[in-house]
Amino acid sequence: MPRRAKWQLAFLTRRASVFAIPKAADPAHAADNAAAAALVLTDEEIAAIDEAFPLGEEPASLPML
Repeated sequence: MPRRAKWQLAFLTRRASVFAIPKAADPAHAADNAAAAALVLTDEEIAAIDEAFPLGEEPASLPML
């Protein structure tokens, strides 16, 4: 069973438009992060995650600084 971080990275990076920079405190952690690229989530798993954590409303515009 993959570690939670692998699932999170696989979910976040399943779209080509998303880029993630995960923390890696040691070589084993970096290897774990790299292994997330091979994890393919099923449609059912993605739907369950989307249901548990729905996207919020898109802002009408970006805030000005």
